Parts: sequence; C-alpha cells; structure tokens
Amino acid sequence: MPIQIKETTLPRPQVDLAGPDGNIFVLLGMVKGWSTALGWTPEQQKEFSALCKTQDYDFAVRCIMQAFEEYVDFLVPEDQVVRWVENKNIPVEWPPALSFLEKPQAQWQDHSHDMDLVQKVRIRSISK
Repeated sequence: MPIQIKETTLPRPQVDLAGPDGNIFVLLGMVKGWSTALGWTPEQQKEFSALCKTQDYDFAVRCIMQAFEEYVDFLVPEDQVVRWVENKNIPVEWPPALSFLEKPQAQWQDHSHDMDLVQKVRIRSISK
C-alpha cells in the first residue's frame, strides 16, 4: 500500500505593527526569514535591508508591506488603518537588484478613499 502524503497549507503569518513585531529591527529579522524562504539571493536580501534603512520608519514598513503583502497579513490599529492604506499605496522605486518586486503601474492608484479596500484592511485590523 503506497503512503499518501496529505498536503497542508500553513496559515499566513500575521504581523502586529502596533506590538513588538512593529519594531523595525524585529521586522527586518522577519524579512530575512521570509526572503530566504522565498529564495531571494543574499545580494537581494542585503539590498532590501539597505533600502529599508535609507529613510524613515514609514518608508521601511512601506517597502516591507509591498514586498511581502502576498504572503503576510499586516495588522494595524483600527485608528491607523487609513494611514497605512495610504502609505502602502505609494510606489517604491526598487533598485535594479530588486526589480522583481515592481508591480504594474495600473496597481498604483489612490485607494485611500476606497471604502471597500479600507474595509478589507479593517477586517484584519486590531482594536486597541
């Protein structure tokens, strides 16, 4: 009798930006693990980390959210949902080593007042 292997899907990681996971150094540590799991080269990982450190916290989180939004749920306090939706939708200019992260220009529209999108994010938001 052949052995049957059951495929399972792991739940998406959740990162609470209002808690300890929101610390930029903790986030960058998570990025290292996620990018390794996704097969990024060490050069790509270093380039991404360096890019995140070029500006402020919001820019770093924007880079992280845009790069990993397909794989990770970012939880934000309910009173900051619109701020993070607006921040996430500002396109990042990726350096050549990270050009694989670029998205088609059509995806970069102003969604800050799109209540359907805000509602979707709010579903995954946390209350203080």
